[in-house]
Formats: sequence, structure tokens, C-alpha cells
Amino acid sequence: MQQLFKIFIQVLFINLVFGDKLVDLHLIFRHGERVPERTYPTDPLKDIWTDPPGELTKMGQMHAFTQGLKIKQRYIEDLNYLNKNYWSRDIMVRSTFLNRTLASALIFMTAFYLDSEGTTPDDPRWPKGWNPIPVQTVPFEDEYLLLSFDICKRFKRLAREREFHPKVQQLMLEEKPFLEELAKNASLSVDDYSTYDGFWGFKDAVLIQTLMGLKRASWITKEIWDRFLSTRQKVYYFVKGEAGFGEPENVEMTAIGSGLFLKTLIDDMERKMAGQSSLKLHFYSAHDSTISYVLRALGPKTDVVGYGAPGFASTVAFELWQDDHANHYVKLLYWKNNQTDVESIQQT
Repeated sequence: MQQLFKIFIQVLFINLVFGDKLVDLHLIFRHGERVPERTYPTDPLKDIWTDPPGELTKMGQMHAFTQGLKIKQRYIEDLNYLNKNYWSRDIMVRSTFLNRTLASALIFMTAFYLDSEGTTPDDPRWPKGWNPIPVQTVPFEDEYLLLSFDICKRFKRLAREREFHPKVQQLMLEEKPFLEELAKNASLSVDDYSTYDGFWGFKDAVLIQTLMGLKRASWITKEIWDRFLSTRQKVYYFVKGEAGFGEPENVEMTAIGSGLFLKTLIDDMERKMAGQSSLKLHFYSAHDSTISYVLRALGPKTDVVGYGAPGFASTVAFELWQDDHANHYVKLLYWKNNQTDVESIQQT
């Protein structure tokens, strides 16, 4: 997959070349901040949430909104690539089936077309700046485009094999006393210490609390949290196919996690180059893992994101450009979150 896309991306420019024009755009966007999907019995903050598990927080809504404004600045105001007025034939918006990604897509697009004129009813009761932009989705069991790593049986078998790699199990054995004490303090009922499965709610709750700057339970010191998270992440990303424990990246898992999306992207760009498509923007509202697998397939995931997950509202842009001689090339850009400037990702 890497070699295929390196051939497809013939040139990556950091600066615009005079006379070149943007002709196609694909964006993958991670939803905004969310409520923990699970928690743990002794969590002192488990009752503070005003939204259901997994839903966008109010800050998460603002993440999507401000990122929409920022990307509007580039593609509508600076490059004049898209018209400020919404036109349904210009864009396709696709989301996974979860509320947080669907809501993030709607909010992002509200910001993106905030200045659209003459595209909504002329009625004082109509919300100012809101255009009802359709968002496409499919059921979870059919979401091979954006969540193939969650539903592919072959992927799950490969992950299970990695989970029980001898070096992983040796690490889990070494960590067992620490995890037993952690489970005791968190009042977790953990039957199997050979995996981190029993600690999912603990990880999810404390990670989001930490990202939000909330005060954790007093017994979760920095040392305890850092040890738990670093070891858990080392195991988790290895199980999901990244290099580690003396083993290389599992390229089959990377291909499963990103292959259909990249094939769809390439097919769409080829249709655009052949004059067979009028779409100007393909927008995908998805998840940290979606972005991770795509970046891993292209090579720069670790350099760009590090050994972890892309942040809330992180966005990858695939820009298809055409030069004066009708040659095409792709620029790959990345926004780490809604507060950072865009980065050009240079392939080596």
C-alpha cells in the first residue's frame, strides 16, 4: 500500500507553484472531545457528565466548529477553491454511524458554510448561517470504508495473535502486581490480567479527564498514570499492528485498516482527472484510528502523530493539484487539532 501511494503521489510541494490550481480535495476529520464511553466504580467524576457516554461535550462541539472555520479560511477565503455559498453538487459528506461523528460533521459544515448567502429560507425564524447539509452514513456492520479495523474478522484474528505474543505476555506478567493494585483501588473486577481488556473503562475515563484538565482521583498519581498509560499504549498499538516488541509493523493489518479508504480516494481522484466528477470536496467524519491507519499506510504516522492517537478535531487533507502542463500531484496536509496551524507532510 505504501509503495502504491508513493507512486501515486509523484510530487509533494510545500509552497504553491505559480499557476497551479487545486482541483480535488479529500478531508478526514476526527470528531471533537467526547464524554468517556465507560468509567470505573470509584471514579469521583463519574456523575459530572451532562451528556450520555460517548457523546460530544460542549467543548467538543466547539472543536468541530472552530476547525470548520479554520479550514474554511484555507479553502474558501485563501485559495478561493470552494464558493462561500453552499452548493450540494460541490461536496459529499460522509460519517460513521455514531452520534459524535454525525454531530461533528454537521457542526463542521455549519462553520464551513457560515457565510453562505441565498441558500436558506428568507425567514427571521431560520437559524442564521445554518445550511441543512446532508450527511451520509451506513450501519456499523457495513462500515468497511472508515472502520474496517473494527469489523474485519481477519484483522481481529491477527490482533489476537499479537496480543498473545510471548514478549507481550511477559510484559503483562511483569505488570500484573501493579495492575492488581490498580484494579483494587478502582474497584474493578478483573478476571484476566493477560490483556488490558478489563481496564478499558478506567483508561477511557482517566484519559479524557486528563485531557480536559480535570482533577483525577487522589490515588492516581502522575507516576501511576504515566506507568499505566505508557505500558497500555505500547501493548495496544502493537496489537493493532504497529511495530514493537522486536517485531515490524504488520502491513496486512495496516492494509486492512486503510486500504479501502485509500482505494476509494485514488479512484475518486482518477475520476476527477478524467473529467468524470464534479465533486470538489469529499469530507469524512471519523475517528482517531481511521486517521492513524491512513497515515501509517503512507508512512508518516509516527513522525506526525507520535506513538499515540491523533487529537480531537485532527484533520488530514489530500489536495489534488494540476500544473500548467495538466500534470497532477498531491499535497498531504495535517492539522493536529483545532488550535494548530496546518503542516505539510513531506514524503521521503
